[in-house]
Amino acid sequence: MVFNLEQILQLWASWGLMDVILPFILIFAVVFAALQKVKIFGKKNERVHIIIALVLAFAVVIPHVTYMYPPEADVVDIINTSLPQIAVVIVAILMMMVLVGLVGEEWEALKGLVGLISVLVLVYIFIRAANIIPSYQLLYWLENPAVQSILVLLFGFGLAIWLITGGKDNGSGVDGVLDFFKKIRK
Repeated sequence: MVFNLEQILQLWASWGLMDVILPFILIFAVVFAALQKVKIFGKKNERVHIIIALVLAFAVVIPHVTYMYPPEADVVDIINTSLPQIAVVIVAILMMMVLVGLVGEEWEALKGLVGLISVLVLVYIFIRAANIIPSYQLLYWLENPAVQSILVLLFGFGLAIWLITGGKDNGSGVDGVLDFFKKIRK
């Protein structure tokens, strides 16, 4: 019996790849990385970090599999709904980094601004996926993935044009961003 890639992915999905395995690995990896970075239990307690990450990953995935979460508050469904949009944000950030590198400017100058915008966008994505805030009729068009892609593309091109055309003489470009944040910090 010959399988093509689509059939193999459908078979994996029927085995619980998207509902059990991938969310478990994601939660384990994020919790373990956070514990390793923060070092709450000391520098050499990797086993404790592994155990805590395993417990938290199981604590999120098992109630999903056993249908213990309310349908509107299922953590795994929220993660699965959010991840495609988060992937678009990550691609946009990488695209900006490439564009900034192509024009020869320093990425450090924009890192804080891009980080702040990224965090705000990610929080919005998770809030919308969890249905915590109602969908406003005025902003319904922002829910369309095609519109989201176009906005990300326009923002990326606008940033590239601004960085390319902004010179150091007239205070625009990356130097203008640095000057702006220096004034705010004072």
